[in-house]
Amino acid sequence: MTEVIRCAAILAGLGKAHGELERYVFEAIFKAIERMLAGWKCERDGLVEAYALKEVRISSDRLLMLTRSLSSLQKVHEITRITTIKYWYDPSWPEPNLPGGEFTLSEYSIRIPFQVQWSGDENLVHAEVMTIGSC
Repeated sequence: MTEVIRCAAILAGLGKAHGELERYVFEAIFKAIERMLAGWKCERDGLVEAYALKEVRISSDRLLMLTRSLSSLQKVHEITRITTIKYWYDPSWPEPNLPGGEFTLSEYSIRIPFQVQWSGDENLVHAEVMTIGSC
């Protein structure tokens, strides 16, 4: 929930300073990272270990460069730093299960490669986190 609020705040700020395309690109990057983190969730000893996105470090200048590159290229590759929180919860607890306090196991700052490309659907652009093997 806090991640969605943070994303909405960032997107609102982008709307004032930049065009709609930058908003779409940031939203696509955010969703791609969320999909990656959802894939890291696992169950151990009856508890769930999950990851939540805390921060995406991408400057407005870098975002503008990505969108300008998309105007002449089909795909654009970039690396950005994210901060994620590893936390646990009991699967029997009611949703949503958000990180915080005693449930937080650790916090990581990592660099991830991703690509952004034009999409053939209503989303306009699509982003994917790339695997190390594809870099």
